Parts: sequence; structure tokens; C-alpha cells
Amino acid sequence: MFAKFIQLALIVTLSILAAIIMNIAMARTEHALANIFWIEIAFFVVAFLISRLVRIISDKRYALARSIYVEYIFSLTYLVFTFFNLSVYAHLNLVILLVMLFLWHSKVLNGNNILVFLLLASFNAAVRWNRLFYLLLVTPAAYLFSLLLGIILSNGFASALTFLCPDDEKLMDEKERESHLKWWSFLMSIKLFVDEANDINLDGVETRKIKKAERKSLHDTDFLQLQSPAILSESLSKIKRRDGMFSYDKFLKRANSAFGKIYNALYTGEIGEIEHLVSDALYEQFKYRVSEAGKKKTRLISVEFMINDLQIAQVNLDNNFDVLHLFARAVSRDYEAGPSENNLTADDIKADKKKVLKETVICEYWSFIRKPSAKTRDCPGLMEGQCPNCGTPIVIGQATVCPNCSSFIRSGEYDWVLTKITPASAWVYSEPASLTGWQEMIQADPNFSVQQIEDRTTSIFWLLRVAEKSKTIDGLRRFAAEEFCKTLGYEIENDSFGRFSTLESAAFDSASMKGISLGNDLDFCYVLVVWSAVFTNKKSTAASRPLRDVLVLSRPHQASTRINNSLSSIHCANCGGPLASSFESTCAFCGSLVNDGSEWLLCRVIKEKEPEYSNLLTSAATISADQEPSGDTGYTHVVGEVASANDIITTTAQILMADGKIDAKEMTMIKTIAARYSMPETALQGILDAVRDGQVYVPVPESKSFGAKKLIREAAKMALADEELSSDEKDAIMNLGMQLGYSKIDIQQIINSELTALKKRSSRNDSVQG
Repeated sequence: MFAKFIQLALIVTLSILAAIIMNIAMARTEHALANIFWIEIAFFVVAFLISRLVRIISDKRYALARSIYVEYIFSLTYLVFTFFNLSVYAHLNLVILLVMLFLWHSKVLNGNNILVFLLLASFNAAVRWNRLFYLLLVTPAAYLFSLLLGIILSNGFASALTFLCPDDEKLMDEKERESHLKWWSFLMSIKLFVDEANDINLDGVETRKIKKAERKSLHDTDFLQLQSPAILSESLSKIKRRDGMFSYDKFLKRANSAFGKIYNALYTGEIGEIEHLVSDALYEQFKYRVSEAGKKKTRLISVEFMINDLQIAQVNLDNNFDVLHLFARAVSRDYEAGPSENNLTADDIKADKKKVLKETVICEYWSFIRKPSAKTRDCPGLMEGQCPNCGTPIVIGQATVCPNCSSFIRSGEYDWVLTKITPASAWVYSEPASLTGWQEMIQADPNFSVQQIEDRTTSIFWLLRVAEKSKTIDGLRRFAAEEFCKTLGYEIENDSFGRFSTLESAAFDSASMKGISLGNDLDFCYVLVVWSAVFTNKKSTAASRPLRDVLVLSRPHQASTRINNSLSSIHCANCGGPLASSFESTCAFCGSLVNDGSEWLLCRVIKEKEPEYSNLLTSAATISADQEPSGDTGYTHVVGEVASANDIITTTAQILMADGKIDAKEMTMIKTIAARYSMPETALQGILDAVRDGQVYVPVPESKSFGAKKLIREAAKMALADEELSSDEKDAIMNLGMQLGYSKIDIQQIINSELTALKKRSSRNDSVQG
């Protein structure tokens, strides 16, 4: 608080000193018979030029606010100057202007009233005191005084002081402050009515303690895992040609609504209301999250939730599904309510400014899928809570089959279904064509899809966590082979290492299919699951640890995929009924066999260093190398694989930690990569600790292989995301590349190519904005 007073005192002192200097200069110019009219013009021009110069040389994030503050200082200086050499009647105009601006802030007057007064009063000042520019020059100061007066009356003096001199705990972001600081905004609000939705609301200017997030969101949209604009446009055009009613903007509007519904349900725990929006796997993830939250003594109440960005980052099309991957960026400010605050609401918290809010930054990829044959309807659908086929309202418990038309509402046959929510740091994508065994599987089973396998694997993952917590494998029997169930049951019962009794707060990152192996009797799918959990020890201390498992699923070779229920793996594949009991061999609703031999079952869980998995990756790397894209390397291509920040950091740490430590330069690069993808510092430290302790392993690419070159390229791309490459980051990339068998010249060429791609993206954006 004292520091803010000092800042204000300095500004006022500078303004008074400048006014005194102007008075001295005025005395000399009057002696020389100079005209005050031209002096005021010179003052106005100087103020304007300096304001623009400040905006040009300042950082883009702060340029506008800084130039506005310069205009305020000049206006305040001129106000002090005229205070000593104008009559009281002249200052009466200033008082009237200040009152009118205050009434405008209070939504009593409109901007046109102020504009008319300015014109008439300026004409009066020109005639009576030869001061045509008087009111124009003092208007910013009058605006600022009226703004601060409104804030003081609404929220107190402390809020006004915090608004003028914000700190790291300010509630408002820079864009919101700028909208209030624009002194000319009343001119833009000239209309015959008050617009409650758009007029400035001073009640929103308040001060409270905010525990800021330890990371910032991905502000640079160029750095997102975006497809080439040409490929993205072509894919969206294909959907549009098949579905004339499809609209990019309307889809984003629907997705935005779903975003709000889902996070509201997660905060309140009423997730049954959103079951129809998501696949079974995602719903099981929500159930686990709500269950874990219910065990805590405190609960989070969302006070503010703001979606800052929502855009389609990638589109992937195949014969079975259209997939839209959306990048979502949001900020949530929450209050942690204690056990005695049961009836506390968000409005109560807003009213009590003493309560400390915790800020959470959300950066995620949302994956929506739909059948290529589906058509957009000009009426509410799945995201709005109605059957996408017949329009019947969906009620809790009817998330799979519509009671009216008997259609499988989450099959993707009629509308988009949300199947995955992936943290930005864990986002990974493998194009099916790059997977070993893909072509052979599609020939044998045309309805086979990556989406179904990943969704089923995710459901199985959460059933594994439930089995570990409940100490029973009953809920897993329908989804795992009998031999696996016996082994897991024995491990859970004995738990000699205490793994199952200490595992808490499991967090899912991603599930990505890595390959397929076809055999004479059984076919196998290999899905890499990246997750984390807290393992508590006997001293009741806890630390989150990253984990990586390969879930191997098997199915009879002659079996085929059912298309109706591909996203409802926890429900009956025939009628969509919930599979409540794991002991029944037939569905309680339709009597059909629960598992007729056509479903994929979990047969084992292995690690990435197992020979059968590493050999599979070697085959996949060969396919990716043959399909290496050329040309526009500034964007993600539809072939090959998009590596996640988790994978890149873990692999890089493994390589650089070969001597048992990471030096300061290498740590700088790794932290830069983590920051690019909004990875929390705790998560980064967890990865480094796990690598150091040998608890996690990622296959390292062979020397001078396609994978090695790709790793160097990704590291360089992340380090260059802010268009700068420090010497420490460059040295770390050089060290990484040399350990992968490349020379300094080769590594410099890779860095140069990424720098060229970055400049291409920047020039495209500049041309679009221009």
C-alpha cells in the first residue's frame, strides 16, 4: 500500500513541477506577446506525439495502457497549469464535465450528452478566454477523476488505489483495465439508450487477494499444435460438402456452451446431467474425479470462470469418424470452502472481498467425433440436452439410448460426441496411417477405429483405478481376460510393496494407440497411457509421480467391430443398457451376451522398455520416416505423430541426465519447453525426479534416426516460440543433438529451419491482421 502511495505522489509531483515550468514559460511568452492559442496547440501536439511514441516502443501487452497514462499525466499537468491563470467561471465548466462523466459511469447519461456539452463549452471558452482547447486537454483528467470516484463509492478507496497501481494480486486482467482506462470511450458509446451488456460496470472493479496460478496460459496461438491452414481448411471443406448445414462458428458456440456445462457439473458434483455429452471413458474419468473431491474436507467453489480462447486446432477424417480437436484456454478463480461453509455460494464469496481466491489456468484439447454420414440439424441436439435424432429431451439415466426412437445417441451417428479432454502438455496425436498393422486391420475389419480403442482403453484404465481403491476386481471382469484378473487379484490381495494402499489422486493425461499386431488366433492393440498419481508413505507426506503404462488389448482374430456402441464401452453393446453387475453373463435389459467374443479385453499391462513394445515402435518409426513431410514445416501435418510436451521433456531429461545430472543451461531449456505448454512446475519436477530415480522410462530414439531428428526439431521449436533463442537454450539443444549423433552444423541447420518456419507463420499472421 505504501509503495502505491509513493507512485501516486511521484506522478502528482511531476505534474505540479511541469505546470510550474509551463507558468514560467508562459510569463516569458506573454512578455514576448505570444498567442496562448498557439501555445496550447503546441502542448496538444507534443502530448499526442509522446503518447504515440510510448505506444510504439513499449511491449505490445502494455503499450496501450502506458500511452493512456502518458495522456493522463499531460492532462493533469495542463489542469494544474490552468488552475492558476483562469477564472473560477472557467473551472466551473470542468466541474460540470466531471459530474457528467460520473453520471455516464453510473449509466445515467449517454455519451452524446457529454459530446454536446464539450462542443458548446469549448466554443464558450474560445470566445471568453481564448482557450479553444481547454476542455479537450482537461477531459482525460476529468474522466480519470470521475472513474476513481465511482470506484471509491462502489468498492472503497483501496480498490481505486489497486486499480491505479495494480500488483500481482489484482483481480482484473490488462484488457479489462484498458477498457476502463480509455478516456475517449464515452464518445464510442453515443446512443439513445443504456446498454447494460456493454457499458462499463464499475461494480466489477474490486480488489481482493488472488493466489495467482504458478503458470500462465498459452498466449501465443501460433505455437499451438495447429495443422497447416491449407490442410485445416481442406478438411473443414470436406465436412461442409458432406454436411451443408455445418458451420465453424456455430460449432464453436455449441462447444463453448458444453464447456461451461461440464465444468459447472464438475464443481457441483452433478455429473449425471452431462453424461449424454461425453463418451463412457470420459464419464468414468469425471466419476473418479468427483469421487476423489468428495473425500476431501474442503470443496472448491467457482467464483469466476472465463473462456479466453476456443478454436479448432486440428481436423482428422477417416472412413469411420470425423474428429475435431479444439484448443480451449480458460481461467477459473475458485474459493476453497471449509467443512463449516456448507451453504456458501459464489455470490456470497463475491460480496466478501476478504476471502482469498485461487486462480487456475486451464489449457486443454477437446476431441469431438462424429460419423461422416451425420448431418447438422437446424434444431437443438446432443449438446443442448436433446436426442439428436428425434429431439426428445434427454433425462438423467438415458445417456445411451433414446426412449422414444431407440437410437444410440452417443454413437456419433447423429451429432458430435466429446470423447477426450487432454491437457495441453499431454496432447499427442498419431495418424492411423503411421501405425504398425493399421492397413492389415482395416482390411480385416473396416469398422475398426482408433477412437473406439482409445475410448475403451481409457474406460479400462479407470476401472483399474477403481479396483485398486476398492480392493476388488469385480468391476473389471467384463473388460479384462480371466488370466489378467487372477494375476491382478493376487497382487491387490497381497500388496507386498504397498502400491495399492498408498495410491491416491490419480490424474489421467492421455491414451494413444501405438500399434497393432495381428495373429492367427488373437489380434493385439498397444495403447500408451500417460498418467500421474500421489503415493503417500508412512509419514503421511505425498508427492505426485508421473506414470506410463502400455495397456495391451486382445481380441479373436475373426471378430469385428460393432459400430452402434463404439463410445459406450460401459454399456451393453446391443441395447445400450448400463452394465451394473459384473457377475451376470447376459444383459439385464435385453438378455444378450455381455461379451460375445467380439470385444477387446485387457490381457496385460507392460512398460515401454518391454521388447514386444520397443520392436513395435521401431516399425512405426520406419513408416513415419517414409512419410516425413516436406515444404511447410511451420505447422503440424496429417502424417506421422504429434509429440506431447510430456514425451519430449521426459525423453530429453533421460538423454541429458545420462551423466546423472542436468546442468543450468539444460535446465533452462527444459523449463522453457514446460512453460510453452503451460506445464505446472510441480509436474515438471515430478518428471525430473522420476527420471532421476529410474521410475519412468521412455524409449530413446536411435542415433541419427528420424525420431532423433524429430526430437531436436521439437525442442528447437519450443525454445523459439517467443521468437528468441538464448545462448543457454542453444547450448542445451546442441548438447542434446550431439548426444543423438549429430554434428553442430547439422543441429544449426535444424534450428535455422525452425526459425524460418516461425518467420513464415509470423508473416502470414501479419498479412491476415493487415
